[in-house]
This record gives sequence, structure tokens and C-alpha cells, in this order.
Amino acid sequence: MKYTLALLVTGLLILTTACEPDEEIDLNLLEYAGVNSTSPFLPEGSYSFAARFPASVLTERIGKEMISVELFIYDVPSSAILTINQGNASTPGTLLYSDNVTDNLSPNIGNTIFLNSPIEITGEDIWVVYTVEQTENQQVLGCDAGPRDSNGDRFFNTTDGWTTFQDFANGESINWNIALRLRD
Repeated sequence: MKYTLALLVTGLLILTTACEPDEEIDLNLLEYAGVNSTSPFLPEGSYSFAARFPASVLTERIGKEMISVELFIYDVPSSAILTINQGNASTPGTLLYSDNVTDNLSPNIGNTIFLNSPIEITGEDIWVVYTVEQTENQQVLGCDAGPRDSNGDRFFNTTDGWTTFQDFANGESINWNIALRLRD
């Protein structure tokens, strides 16, 4: 009996001390990227980097408001526009917000861009798009080391239109460091 009791107590101690507490999920932060890892080196030109948050992700957040966007910036491009759009599975659509953020960016750090006025989540797909004009070869937006989420690496260039960065970069698996902050 003492042996059984000792085994039971030992088992309970192992269970209670070996488990880490579950990480809390922040329902007010939408993102696909993990820890910032690097940034692709792209030639002079115009590019858009986007994260798409489909209606299925937003359903439990209907009524919350979008208040800011977080970007990890490497080099500040000659022009940077942040937009938030409704859209569909393949392209951004109706413009909900647009701001020239060029002068508000700091290099080699996470940047938070506060929206001029909050935008309510209504349940449609949301695209957060960071569009840049580069006058030289640059690394402009950070990304994680993957694996990619199919909505976390949306990419636009004037040759290919909207695609994924994985398709553009021959299999590179990343997610852009784009996060959307909400409030109740």
C-alpha cells in the first residue's frame, strides 16, 4: 500500500512539475510570423507585402476594432504606404484605410503604426498591405524563418501581380512581420 501511494504521489509530482503552462493566445493580435529572422534583398522597384486575414479567422472578432499595425522594418524605402483592404482569397479589394508612413518608420526595429481612426471588424476578409517604392537594392520588411502560412506571405510585383513570396522566390518559406492589433 505504501509503495502504491509513493508511486501515485511521484506520478502526480511529475505531472505537475513537468508541464509548462499553456501560452495565452492574444485574440487582439492577428499575425502569422514568428520571431523576426531576416528580410529578402530585393532590387530597385515597387513591391507590396501583405498578410490576409480570412473571414474564418475574423468571425470571433466581429465588433472589435483595428487600431494599429506592427511591421518589422529593415531599410526605410523611398516611399511606404500602408493600406487595409477588404478582399478575397486572391487579391485585396475595397480600400478601408491608407496612409503614407514613410516619415514615421525607423530602420532595424519593430514599428507600430496607429490608425488615424479605428476600423470595425465586420467579418469580411482583411488584407494588411505594405507597399514600397525602392530606388536601390534594399531589404525593407522583416520575415520569420517559416514555415509559411498560406496567408502570411502575400506578395505583389509589377511583373507577376499578386502571388505568394514562396512562388516568387522559388520555394522560400516565410511569413511577413505584419501584425494587426485590435481592441474590444
